[in-house]
Amino acid sequence: MSYSTNSELVAGAIAAANMGFIVFPLHGVLPNEKCTCGNNECKAIGKHPRAAGWQQLATNNKIELRKLWEQYPGSNVGIKTGDGVVVLDCDPRHGGDVAPLDLPITLVARTGSGGTHHYFAGRERNSAGKVAPGIDIRGEGGLVVAPPSNHASGGIYTWETPMPAEGLAQFPQHLLATQEPPKTLPSVSGEPKYLWGEGQRNDRLFRFACRLRGSGLGAEALLAAVGIENQRRCSPPLSPVEVDKICGHASRYERNVIPEDEAPEKPKTQWLTLRERLEAYSVMGPPLPTGIAAIDSLMRGGLRPGKTLYIGGAPQTGKTTIARQIARQWAKHLDVLWIAIDEDAWGLDVRDMQSVGITRERAELPDQITIEQACSKLPNIWTVEDITIADAIEHMKTIATKPIGLFVDSAQTARYSEEAPADPRARISHLCNSIRDITKRHNLRTVVTSEIARRGYQTRNNEDGNKLSYFAEARAIEYSADSAAILLPSDDDDIIDLHLVKCRMGRKGSIGLRLNQSTASFGVA
Repeated sequence: MSYSTNSELVAGAIAAANMGFIVFPLHGVLPNEKCTCGNNECKAIGKHPRAAGWQQLATNNKIELRKLWEQYPGSNVGIKTGDGVVVLDCDPRHGGDVAPLDLPITLVARTGSGGTHHYFAGRERNSAGKVAPGIDIRGEGGLVVAPPSNHASGGIYTWETPMPAEGLAQFPQHLLATQEPPKTLPSVSGEPKYLWGEGQRNDRLFRFACRLRGSGLGAEALLAAVGIENQRRCSPPLSPVEVDKICGHASRYERNVIPEDEAPEKPKTQWLTLRERLEAYSVMGPPLPTGIAAIDSLMRGGLRPGKTLYIGGAPQTGKTTIARQIARQWAKHLDVLWIAIDEDAWGLDVRDMQSVGITRERAELPDQITIEQACSKLPNIWTVEDITIADAIEHMKTIATKPIGLFVDSAQTARYSEEAPADPRARISHLCNSIRDITKRHNLRTVVTSEIARRGYQTRNNEDGNKLSYFAEARAIEYSADSAAILLPSDDDDIIDLHLVKCRMGRKGSIGLRLNQSTASFGVA
């Protein structure tokens, strides 16, 4: 049995980065051939990302890669595909054979199980078995295991050919002509209006499967239809095991009894068995980090799909600043919608430009050079004013290509719909309840800023009490929020204390945050 050591894996990661690839750590293979994830039944030993938000971790910076392998020793080497990189994955165990395909000379790796990875330049979607049996395409949003990673079989990944002097060959388009068109099945024809990304795929496929089951489809036809929709709409596609699990869950319901609409509601939780509830949890998307490590630690990695975080504070304590900082982080992975009521888009854009080193003076009156610099360094955030939340979400659904992150600034000034109650208390209660419902229904990640009651303005860090009650209209927020944080002044005038006073999927706690005025961003004090 061959086995790459951590130092060899680090060297392999840096070698891949030197070739121009974007690299990140995967779970490793232990000497007992188990996965470092700790799941003895793991079906993807040494092949799945080591940490949530792996797209964010992926880099070609050698210093950062060394730090990652110090943090996650023994990790296999992952290469992010997409963004100009396509890999043809040939697995002889499933009938894969590249000999008849007339492939051009390019970089090739030998997998730990005896297959091959052929690296090309291009932009293609992920697919499985469409080129030929046992041959998959790893493209936009995908990943591959790279040398010298360890394989559960005891083998290691190796480079079979070097990088050609002229670089990667272009992906051979004649391969796509060999793909057979999918069989005609309900609601899977035509090009998708938009793709379903991580955090959205499981829920959308489950709803799709329920609709087909309700229209009378049998188990085998259901699996075939959902498999096609998975390859067509999910970026990257779910594994066959996950698709089978989703279909199995949907197949428990009788045929011809589920309403056939575009997005049927999932059965209410109280009518599910323990097994069904656990299976639903198993396909829940991963938490998305806020980018502030201390907060992510309390929240066990960040905020999950379908969950809402409220951030409360007195005026000028930084609640909009910290929410916008999270929005910039999430915009690398989500389509972020910001409902701007308390501060207009211009002020928020100035904050964003400061975060990437553009001075406030240049940001407030940007010339063409400043504009190009900002657009090259900042992710897009859809920042809209003078619109209800319901209308904004409806429009966002027509343009989003990734899962949606929703930010509302603030609960006291935003309106959920034109029919919102006139009474301030009733309006906030209506808004909080509606945000909770739309977040769960559309699997959003939502952050809402809120004022706190005046009695909390001068509260110091060492004072006891139920800080959750400091929120203005605390009862509505306590009921609606999955997590809630309060920003309060500390004994140090330069530091704000963040108290995570509610966290259903983590733990409560307090951290000190210091604002960097020049970058308009918080860091741990």
